[in-house]
Amino acid sequence: MKMKNPRKYTTYILLVLVILAYSMTAAWLGYLGWHTTQLLRLAFQAQQTVQGGVENLKPDQAQDLLHRASQHLSALDGGLKLIYPQLRLVSALPVVGEIAGQVQPLIQFAAFLAQAGDQTIAGLAPFWSSGDPTLAAKPAPERLFLVLKAGRARFDTASQALDQASQARRQIAPQVLPERLRSLIAQIDRGYPLLQSGVSFLALAPDLMGDSRPAPYLVLAQNRDELRATGGFISGLGVVSLEQGRIAGFQIGDSYTVDDYSKPYPPPPEPIQRLMLAGYWVTRDGNWSPDFPSAAKQVQALYTLSTGVETQGVIAFDQAAVGGLIAATGPISLPDMPEPVTAKNVESIMQQSWEPEPGSGFSEEWWRGRKDFMGVLGKALIENILHSQEPKALLSLGKAVVDLVETGHLLVYFNQPEAQDLLESIGLAHRLEPGTGDYLMVVDSNFGFNKTDALIQRSIHYRVDLSDPAHPSARLALGYTHTGQKDVACVHEASYGTGTYSDLEERCYWDYWRVYTPTGSALTAAQAKPVPGEQLLGGTAWPGVVESYPGEDGTQVFAGVLLLPTRAQEKIRLEYALPGTVVVPDGSGGWRYTLRVQKQPGIGSSAIQVEVILPEGYAISSGSQGWKQSSPSSWIWSAQLDRDQVLELSIAPAP
Repeated sequence: MKMKNPRKYTTYILLVLVILAYSMTAAWLGYLGWHTTQLLRLAFQAQQTVQGGVENLKPDQAQDLLHRASQHLSALDGGLKLIYPQLRLVSALPVVGEIAGQVQPLIQFAAFLAQAGDQTIAGLAPFWSSGDPTLAAKPAPERLFLVLKAGRARFDTASQALDQASQARRQIAPQVLPERLRSLIAQIDRGYPLLQSGVSFLALAPDLMGDSRPAPYLVLAQNRDELRATGGFISGLGVVSLEQGRIAGFQIGDSYTVDDYSKPYPPPPEPIQRLMLAGYWVTRDGNWSPDFPSAAKQVQALYTLSTGVETQGVIAFDQAAVGGLIAATGPISLPDMPEPVTAKNVESIMQQSWEPEPGSGFSEEWWRGRKDFMGVLGKALIENILHSQEPKALLSLGKAVVDLVETGHLLVYFNQPEAQDLLESIGLAHRLEPGTGDYLMVVDSNFGFNKTDALIQRSIHYRVDLSDPAHPSARLALGYTHTGQKDVACVHEASYGTGTYSDLEERCYWDYWRVYTPTGSALTAAQAKPVPGEQLLGGTAWPGVVESYPGEDGTQVFAGVLLLPTRAQEKIRLEYALPGTVVVPDGSGGWRYTLRVQKQPGIGSSAIQVEVILPEGYAISSGSQGWKQSSPSSWIWSAQLDRDQVLELSIAPAP
């Protein structure tokens, strides 16, 4: 049968196809538009919720926001898959094409981040939920352990999503994006290592909390008033043992009580032998290295030699850490205490508890009990932490812990390699990290048998001369001021004096100082005041000749002795040649200078000034933040050093 008017039917079919294509396109655009609108609403809702601080965001709100964002972003990614190839094809075109080429990696970057957040919050949600009365009734650490163990699969999924997000991020070119989006990506980049390591740590945490067997950790109470390399003299030693999240045991006491001189203690580092006349390397002096992982392993080995007890890690803290934790968890009421222990009064209470009762003087009973308060306060503080169960309180506690670790008042070491690697990946291991650029770390060790560091103020002036980039050099001036006001004779001896803590503070300051620099640094000049033999325990004078020797982790050390009377100031000046690797060509006719400054744990802060002398005809580029010009060729960076800093300077030919 012959078809009537085939052209008419063809036109009809084409019209139907056009209408169908139009309808599908409209539906597709509507689908994308709806999900985009929902995402914008979620972003606005999140912004409104956290205006007063992220601590105001409740866990269930965060979970709901992230879950919905993850769904909408995944839907957008799926809906755009058809046109991703076309967007990549036009990416070579200027401006619009460049932005079009960023659509796929941006959507996928956001989608994978949201998925990671969704899975992480979902894994943690039972900790705050009251849905399981049995779980809700357990103490916070034990409940957290059970939640983390049950959520391992979710944390693994979140970790995989973060890896995929990282792959998408490598395809993003922020320079072609609007400023607001560039700023957001830069903010995410800064927090990404911590996020990635944090999620990985959640998966490892049950093992660290004693999943299959008890996990004992060596606890070091470091007194920052008697400064040592990792934060202070180890005044107290103990063990906290975790068993499936439960604190199965905790004890801490006088560090002297673990000594057993029948054991074959190794000889101590040479400066301890020479300056303190010590013949044995005992546990309380084990933190000689400023590289905390090395010091932690050494203290563990000496503790095990002394007691036979093996541990799976080390937790070290000073007085500032105790105050910071009390500030986060609330005041502590103790029996026979007229007032609660707070962040403001805890140090004075610790000092008073050490002193003998007025009029009683020194006795064997006082000696045995002078540090008992550490255990009493420690147990009460742990109880405070156990009762911190509200999300807002736990968030405050978490923020306080991170800040204390960053500033070096709380230090942690894990024997488990995976956990320790995570700490190191986010820069919280307090390892010596000289890197490939310039490097500076000043380390003081009080060998005066006193608590004088409480009255010492410090300053650092570091001048780097890059006028000849092939032969860089440095001048370092270390300033020390003793704020004590009593006139005392500088007698180097182990004596408790009048029996008050303030008497131990108001004494002359004996310090073995070390300056850690990049390997290949060579001392060219030095100015340091000699110390007479009659003012040193061994009777041998220190002639003022600065020592130079290879240090840990590929560093070069310059070292010497400082004796500082009360109401006195002193400066140590060093000049040294730096290796040519501290400044490198940037490939465009300029140079790149990087300086890593590490702060010694235990010190609150030190005034620091870094001055860089540029090559003639060069200036710093606009990308170098925080630097101020002091002369045509000199630029200065100043701050209070309260944590590690990495300074970067881009040097380009002057216009």
